[in-house]
Amino acid sequence: MDGWDGYVRKCILPCEFPPELAGACFAQVRAVFSSSKRNVAGCMVTEGVLRKNATIVVRRGKRVVFDGPISSLRRVKEIVNEVRPVQLPLTE
Repeated sequence: MDGWDGYVRKCILPCEFPPELAGACFAQVRAVFSSSKRNVAGCMVTEGVLRKNATIVVRRGKRVVFDGPISSLRRVKEIVNEVRPVQLPLTE
């Protein structure tokens, strides 16, 4: 394994998580909206499955911004029980 191929196989392909993150869902907060009662995070799920009532931890850097359950889960305007990563079609 020399050169670029070796680098890719060594560093990028073996995507392993520590045991405490097994089964975890990862999402990126894209925008924060203010409603009359609370703040709402617009997120994009990048890996795993995000489920309603799941306990989440939102971090900004190393600081924990929120730690608690998901009270409402929507995809666009539709109320859903879970959200999976979006599979975008490949274009040429």
